[in-house]
Amino acid sequence: MSSTTVTIFIENTTAETGLQPQHGLSLWLEAGQERILIDTGQDGSFLQNAHSMDIDLASITQVVLTHGHYDHTGGIPALLETGVTPRITVHPQAWEDRIACPKNAPPRAIGIPGSQELLDARHVTWQPATVARALAPGIWSTGSIPNFMGVPVSRYFQRKRGDYWRTDRFPDEQSLVLTTAWGLVILTGCCHAGVINTLLTAQLITGIPQIYAVIGGLHLHDWEEQAVVALAEDLQAFHLQHLWVNHCTGQRAAEILREEMGEGVSWAATGTRIELPPLMTGER
Repeated sequence: MSSTTVTIFIENTTAETGLQPQHGLSLWLEAGQERILIDTGQDGSFLQNAHSMDIDLASITQVVLTHGHYDHTGGIPALLETGVTPRITVHPQAWEDRIACPKNAPPRAIGIPGSQELLDARHVTWQPATVARALAPGIWSTGSIPNFMGVPVSRYFQRKRGDYWRTDRFPDEQSLVLTTAWGLVILTGCCHAGVINTLLTAQLITGIPQIYAVIGGLHLHDWEEQAVVALAEDLQAFHLQHLWVNHCTGQRAAEILREEMGEGVSWAATGTRIELPPLMTGER
């Protein structure tokens, strides 16, 4: 069986000299013959980091965009400028206009910079992430994540539907699910749809109950401490071996998760390389 690794191309922090951090996220998955880029940060900075880590993006096979925010998709033009034309998996509603509405400040645009026409102009094939689908043997997209747990929506995030702005319920959000020899590994963007909803979706689409690890953002940076403690209790019911968090999780929330869940919780900064169990693909 071939190895499976995830490399953090870019996120908010870095512990590596010579690598550029950035508010955003970009992950690189190497699994079997697949080389999958998950999100692209705000701009082309992730490409510079990839070069510094001696990773050749010419080998890319697929791109997955977890949702339509600028800090996860802004690097698309820079990626296509390199001449690669990988298949992109993205929800059609990811391209809708979006704003953040902070208190005591004007709304600001947070959607995908540019338009869907850019993909057509570059002759890039894309497929809709509306429902769960196998992207490769042992690798799944969740598609839209149901709100099993009744996670409340926040009026801070708005999306434009037709002529009106509406509270964003993140129908375009997806995560990647790997079926490995030691259980599921789930790669997240921001978990706006809720991390528990995401884990339940992964179990549902694969039929595999054991979750080995979660890697990525959990969007807990603005949560009250008691809410993070309660989430940690819910996560412990899944018997995770590892929780590698970053980006929108927030440093304090990550500390609380570690206090409650133990040493399996780590911060995955820019440049982190995570070795994972081999994929279980069903092949003999």
